[in-house]
Amino acid sequence: MFKNYIQIAFRNLIRNKQYALLNIIGLSFGLAVVLIIALWTWDAFQFNKDFEKYSTIGQVMVTGTYSGDKQTDPICSPPFASTLRTQYGNYFQNVALATHPSMNVLANKQIKIEGNGVFAEKDFIKIFQPKMLNGNSVIGEKDILIAASLAKSLFGMDDPIGKPITLNGKDILSVAGVFENFSTQTSFYNNILYIAPIDIFYSSLPYDKERLLQMWNLNYFSLFVRTNPTNTFDQISAKIKDIAAPHETDIKPEVFIYPMSRWYLHNEFKNGKNTGGLIDTVRLFIAIGIGVLLLAITNFVNLATAQNASRSIEVGVRKAIGAGRSSLVYQFLVESFLFVLISGMIALILALAGLPIFRKLTASSLVLDFPILQFIGLYLLVLLLVGMLGGLYPAFYLSSFQPAKVLKGQLSIDRKNYLRKSLIVCQFFIATVLIFMTILVWRQINYVKDRPLGYDTNRLVYFNTKDTSLVKHFSAYRTALLSSNSVENVAIATAPVFQVRVGRGGFNWDGGRDNSNAIFGTTDVSPDFANTVGWQFVKGRNFGVNHPSDSAAIILNVAAANYIGKEAQIGHRIRFQDVDYTIIGIVKNPMMNSPFGKIEPSVFFLDKGEGTYITMRLKYGPSTTSVLQQITKITKDYSSGAPNLLFVDTSYQQAFIEIERNAKFISIFSILAIFIAVLGLFGLSSYAVEQKRKEIGIRKVLGASVFVLWNQFVKEFLWLIVFSLIVSIPISIILIRDWLAPFDYRTSITPSMFIVGVFIAIAIAVLAISSKVLTAVKVNPVNNLRSE
Repeated sequence: MFKNYIQIAFRNLIRNKQYALLNIIGLSFGLAVVLIIALWTWDAFQFNKDFEKYSTIGQVMVTGTYSGDKQTDPICSPPFASTLRTQYGNYFQNVALATHPSMNVLANKQIKIEGNGVFAEKDFIKIFQPKMLNGNSVIGEKDILIAASLAKSLFGMDDPIGKPITLNGKDILSVAGVFENFSTQTSFYNNILYIAPIDIFYSSLPYDKERLLQMWNLNYFSLFVRTNPTNTFDQISAKIKDIAAPHETDIKPEVFIYPMSRWYLHNEFKNGKNTGGLIDTVRLFIAIGIGVLLLAITNFVNLATAQNASRSIEVGVRKAIGAGRSSLVYQFLVESFLFVLISGMIALILALAGLPIFRKLTASSLVLDFPILQFIGLYLLVLLLVGMLGGLYPAFYLSSFQPAKVLKGQLSIDRKNYLRKSLIVCQFFIATVLIFMTILVWRQINYVKDRPLGYDTNRLVYFNTKDTSLVKHFSAYRTALLSSNSVENVAIATAPVFQVRVGRGGFNWDGGRDNSNAIFGTTDVSPDFANTVGWQFVKGRNFGVNHPSDSAAIILNVAAANYIGKEAQIGHRIRFQDVDYTIIGIVKNPMMNSPFGKIEPSVFFLDKGEGTYITMRLKYGPSTTSVLQQITKITKDYSSGAPNLLFVDTSYQQAFIEIERNAKFISIFSILAIFIAVLGLFGLSSYAVEQKRKEIGIRKVLGASVFVLWNQFVKEFLWLIVFSLIVSIPISIILIRDWLAPFDYRTSITPSMFIVGVFIAIAIAVLAISSKVLTAVKVNPVNNLRSE
C-alpha cells in the first residue's frame, strides 16, 4: 500500500510541475535559512566550552556609580585578589589577577613580532589550563609561555624552550613552554599569544610593589576565579558584594562574579544590570528563521488547498470505488512528506553552499563539528514536523469531498477561502515586518555615521608604542617626522583620539551641582594634539609650549562643562587628587568610545611622559604608501620595532561592524522572505487564472479591456496585501522601539520609512500577480473558448 502512495505522489508531482516547483523552491529556501541559523546558534552556545569545567570559571566585575549613572566593567585592582584569597578563600579553588590583553613587541634577535598577551599571576594557568605542546606550564619570575603560532614566527622549526625573548626592547625572558593556540571558540582567541609573570608589568608602573598591592583605585587589571563546585556564583557574589565599598567611596562599588558561560552571549550591561548582548542577535535570527520557515509552510498549505478543484474528481472516483477517508489522508500526507523530503535534501545543499558566504559575513569560523547522528535525527524531526504542519489541513480538507456531489458536478467549493486569505495576510505580514526592520537598521547606521565627531579623521594615522625609548625621545622623533615632509603634525597621548583612556573620580569644585561622585574620562595629551586631530574650541585656548603654567591646566569637553555647570568657566579651578587645575579651554564633544552611546564627560591634561599613542596627520600630495614607508623608516631610527600604523577612520568604523553585519543578514532574510511570499502569490494567481480562463475569454468577447481584466485579478489579492500592511505597521513600531531602546543616540521613527516599505511590498506583489495575469488576458479568447 505504501508503495502505491509513493507512486501516486510522484505521478502527481510530475503532472503538476509548476505547483511542485514553487513548493519545493519555497520550502528549500526556508529550510536552508533555518539550517544556517541553527548551525550558527549552536556554534554560539558552544563558546568557551573548550575549557575544562568551564562552568566553575568566572570573572570579577564591578558596578560603580559614575556621574550619576551606574556602569559595569571587568576591572579590578591588586587588593581585590588578595582580599578574595585571604578572606574568602574557602569559596575558590584559584584566584588570578591579570592585565587586560594588550599588544607588545616580542623579539628573537632580529625577528620582531607584535602580539597580544597578558601578564598574569601563576593561578591564571591553573584556571584556564592551556594545552601544553612543549615544555611545562610552571613559570618563574623571568619565564614566559608562548602560543604555537608565536613560537613558529619567532623561532621557525627550532626548539624554543630555554631560549631568550626580548619583551618591548627591555625585559629578557626565557621560554618555559609552548601552548596550543586558544581556539576560535574562546574569548581568548588571538587575544592571548603569550603569558608572562605579572611582576614584569608591576615593574613598569611608577609605584613600588608593596604600595601598588594596597592601591584599590589602580583598576588596570582583570580578576579571574575558579570556584568550588559546592557554591554558586550568586551565593559567592552576595558574600563579596561590598569588599571594595570602604576603599572606593566615590563610586559606591558593588562586586560580583560573572560566570564564563555568559561572557560571550550576555556581554552588555546598562545601569548596573545585564541587558543582553549577542544573545539578542541570536534571538532575532531565530525569530527570523522561524518566520521564513512559516512563510514556506503557508505557501505549501495555500498551493495545496488551491488545487482542490482540480483533484476533486480524483477524490470522488477513489471514494466511489471504495477508498476510505483514512487512506486518502495517508495519501495526501505521503505527498506532503515527499515534497518536504525533496526540499530538505535541496536545503542541505543550499546550506552547505551558503556557509562560506555566511562565514565571510559573520567573520566567524563556523565549523560543522556537531554530533552528526544527533544532527540527522533532529533534522529529520524538523522535516517530519514541517510535513505534518504543511500536509494535515490539505489532507483532511481534500479527503472530505463527497463523491456523489463531486461526480455530478455539484461540489460547492468555498469561494471565500478564509484560510487561504488568512495565510496570504500572514505571509506578507512577516515579509513586511522584515522590510520595515531592514529600513530601520540601515537608517540607524547612517544616522549614527553622520554624527558629528568633533575632530577630522581625514589622513589621520596613529599607532601605540611600547618602546619607552621612543616616548623618551618623542620631541626629536616629532621633529624628524615634520622635517621629512610626510606629515603636517604629530602628537602623543595616553589614548587614541576616538577613545577615553580611563574614568576617574576625585574631582571637586566650588558651587554648582553635587560633585561627590563625579567620574570623568581622563586623557593626557601633548600640546600639539588639538591641532593634529582638529579639535574645535568653544571657549579658551589649547595647551601651549610657551605657557609653563599649563602643567596645572585642563581642557574640558562640552559634556564635562555642562555637568560641572556655572563653575565651568575659563580661569576657574577644579581640584583633582589634591591638585588645583585651571580650566583653559572647552572643546566641542569629541566622539570617544561607542558612537551609539552618549558623550562621556571628559577632562584632558597635559601629557607628562605617560602617553604611548602617537597620532599624526599625513600631508596632501605624496602617495599614501610612500608616506607610510617614510614614517616606518624614521620610527625605526628611534624605536626597536616597526610601528603598526592604523588609520583613525578605519578604526572608528570598527564600531559599526556588528550592526552592519546584522543589517546585511536582515536584508538577506528579508529578500528571501519576499521571494518566498512572491512564489506563493505567483502560484495562487496562476491557479486563479487557470480556473477563470473561459471567463476571461467570454468577458473579452463582450468587450472587456486588458486593464479591466487585470484589475479584477489584482484587486482580489491586493486588498489582502493592504490588510497585512495595516496589521504589520503597529507591530513593527513596537519592535523598532524595542530594538532602538539600548542606543542612547538613535534615529526617530518617521512615516517616510513606512511609506517606502509599503511601496516596496505593494510593488513586488503587483508585479508577481501581473506577470501571470497579463499573459492570460492577452491570449486570444478563441483559444480559451475552443472547447465550448
